[in-house]
Amino acid sequence: MGQQQLLLLILGIVIAAIAVVVGLQAFSDNRRESAKDELVTTGTRIASEGIAWSLGAELLGYGGGDPDGLTFEKMGYDEQTDGSYHSGDVVFTVDATEERFILYGEVAQQGSYSVTAVYGPREDCVFTDSQHGAPPDTPEAPAGCTW
Repeated sequence: MGQQQLLLLILGIVIAAIAVVVGLQAFSDNRRESAKDELVTTGTRIASEGIAWSLGAELLGYGGGDPDGLTFEKMGYDEQTDGSYHSGDVVFTVDATEERFILYGEVAQQGSYSVTAVYGPREDCVFTDSQHGAPPDTPEAPAGCTW
């Protein structure tokens, strides 16, 4: 009788350990997906605000139809000393010229998921991409657009 109780106790411990491992794996997967969702959502919001800044009147401190000079600070974000913006596990950088701006976002701890948004030189020239791996240097422009 004592041997059966010992086996049941060991079996219970093994089942509990398996449940803990499965729970930790699910938590890790959920955190990874949450970081990706934050990357895409925040990236889309920042890209929209960058477009709005570019189209805003120069008299009011905006781009006046020109994205050159666009920074996170000018859009109201806390900019790091290297010019990037951090949101949780996500790091964003912006590259702006007279014709276009490119917003790059990457999940900092994983480094394996990125989002890219490009706007300019016309209002209908918008490109977004989210993918695994490093972002492209500059994506190909949609038909009729150049950058």
